[in-house]
Amino acid sequence: MKEKKIAGLIEKFFNGETSLSEERRLYAYFNRGDIPVDLQCYRPIFSGFASLPDPQPMRKKLHFIRWIAGVAASLVLLCGSFWAWNAYEDYMLQARYGGSYMIVNGKRIDNLKKIQSSIESSLADAYDIEQLASDQPSVLLIEQELMDNISDPEELERIKELLN
Repeated sequence: MKEKKIAGLIEKFFNGETSLSEERRLYAYFNRGDIPVDLQCYRPIFSGFASLPDPQPMRKKLHFIRWIAGVAASLVLLCGSFWAWNAYEDYMLQARYGGSYMIVNGKRIDNLKKIQSSIESSLADAYDIEQLASDQPSVLLIEQELMDNISDPEELERIKELLN
């Protein structure tokens, strides 16, 4: 009965259908001394396979190497993304505020990252002043309105001379 099982395993082996444990059983069987004569022809094949190193530790090693390679690739990608983002920010600062500088305590500071907040604060203040000035009627409009309301022609002429 055992010979039939071994013959079945041999057939599965050559069809590529055996598991690792079945292959190990074949290797162990053919390493024994008492093998039937009709199976003796398979002894060199399975003895040769039995002398090969076990593939399991190699698979674990390959799995570990792949994992380390994946982590390394992720770190490279992360560092590259960080570097690219910083380069993009520097480019945008240069495009927007290139040539800007501040003088603090007699020293010129032209590092845009250091002075960016001050530049943006100054620009916001200038925008607020511009909005305030545009909301108020201009001096020329007020003068014209005053001139239109003067009914005495002589007085009107005298004021025009004073304004010019």
